[in-house]
Amino acid sequence: MGACGSGLAVSSPLQATGADGLGKAWLLDGGGVLEFGSAVDIERNPNAEKQFTSSSAGAPARVGFSCRRGVKRGDALPNQDAWGVYLVPENLAAFGVFDGHGEKGHWISELVKGTLLKGIAQHSVSSVDPTPAVKQWYRQVHRTMCSNPKLGAMHSGTTATVVVHDVKRGRLVVSHVGDSKAVLLKQSGKKLVAEALTRDHRPELHEDMGGESGKECYDLYTALERERITRMGGSIVYDGRCHRVSWPGGDVSLNMSRSLGDAVAHDACGVSEECDLRVHRLCHTDKAIIIGSDGMWDVISPQEAASIVSEFAPERAMDAARRLADEAVTRWYMQTEGRVVDDTTVLIAWLPALAPPGTAVAAAPAVPACQDRLAHEGEHKSPISPEAV
Repeated sequence: MGACGSGLAVSSPLQATGADGLGKAWLLDGGGVLEFGSAVDIERNPNAEKQFTSSSAGAPARVGFSCRRGVKRGDALPNQDAWGVYLVPENLAAFGVFDGHGEKGHWISELVKGTLLKGIAQHSVSSVDPTPAVKQWYRQVHRTMCSNPKLGAMHSGTTATVVVHDVKRGRLVVSHVGDSKAVLLKQSGKKLVAEALTRDHRPELHEDMGGESGKECYDLYTALERERITRMGGSIVYDGRCHRVSWPGGDVSLNMSRSLGDAVAHDACGVSEECDLRVHRLCHTDKAIIIGSDGMWDVISPQEAASIVSEFAPERAMDAARRLADEAVTRWYMQTEGRVVDDTTVLIAWLPALAPPGTAVAAAPAVPACQDRLAHEGEHKSPISPEAV
């Protein structure tokens, strides 16, 4: 979904920033400080990458990214995708993709990137169980944003997928709302095998998390999403391409059951800002992560993406990201004869934790075997205040 602006300029793609006691930090992203109402999209070339993704200068050696503007609705909207990388050497590396939608979706995705990524990163490493603080951060960012009508969050919103490498604990903390999928690439013999780290928050019943037991789990999970929506007054409609959440009197609909923003949809039909959170204990076979907007995942399967990435050395992560974006855009053109091409964002990060140029890459703590935990839904009382929301 969505479409993002090459008009968001910053002085350098890799900026030193404070880390609240965690150490010196670096922020890498495709945007900058957004002044609402500014010209967000100067470059209207559908195949142009978002600013700073056309060059790897200043980027960590083992991270790759590409953010492409799509084609739809008379070419009226800017690119609404956003992405970011937040690094604290020897402590954490956080990666996020945000796919905006609606008239102000490009503003919302940039705002959420700027307020969510750093906060989630720091709360993911602050305790053994990051669940209460991370979930509360999603809620607070959503509610604060929706309380300000000037931000456009009544009818616009964004997905959010954040993967944090907690270096000292040797784990990934994965949180998300929406359908910007995160995938783990694992070494199996001589090939890379894709394993989904997130479950798309969509109101349909055909996703497969791997194997029959995985599909049964996902069908039950999605059925619960649908039940919440219908209980809150919404309905599920099929538009010929996908299932969407709709509500009485609404002139728009969403193809996801959770998001940040979209205040009217949240109030009218049970769309939720509650994130799913998963803690994955790293092992020696875990090699890389891919996070992408649905512009990629709607046309490229996780295993196809793994196969493409495996053709490139980790130091060529930028080339791998561009190759995936090229393939996704090509498939959209072929499938729709160029009528619709979704915004496409790809973010690839090779493990272990990344470091800025000139900084040694730290090895991840050794663990005997892969262990995984999926945090269950629940209300937690952990008051925190997002800074700069």
